[in-house]
Amino acid sequence: MESISKGGQLMKNFKEFITEKNVPTNPKLWSRAKALAKQKFDVYPSAYANGWAAKWYKSKGGTWRSE
Repeated sequence: MESISKGGQLMKNFKEFITEKNVPTNPKLWSRAKALAKQKFDVYPSAYANGWAAKWYKSKGGTWRSE
């Protein structure tokens, strides 16, 4: 495995392997979850706000699929 000290080469190669993207199966519900997170948190997007939105979305029956 390559070392990260080679000018960030490892990260560059890592990004090439990530090709799939998770998308919500219910975009309308996900949009509502994001809107509620924007109201609840001062900073959006943030890890806390996105985590809260994803948890809320899943609690309402939302799921994800890979593209």
